[in-house]
Amino acid sequence: MLETISHLPNRYNIFTQKNYAIYVLDDYAVHLMDEVRKALYDRGYILVIIGGGITGDIQINDTHYRRYLFHFNF
Repeated sequence: MLETISHLPNRYNIFTQKNYAIYVLDDYAVHLMDEVRKALYDRGYILVIIGGGITGDIQINDTHYRRYLFHFNF
């Protein structure tokens, strides 16, 4: 997880938090580690933990949201 975070764009700015972003993860043991929260914050992301097992209920289905990318006119 920390390796993945290290590849995120660095949004951190010591003068303002206006560029910070919310990073949503589910209630998985690895996501709950203090090191993960700190690594995200250090790169300009605020970690929000959602209940386990509800990702499919609240996350938009990418194939429906980006359907225009999958539609081809022949």
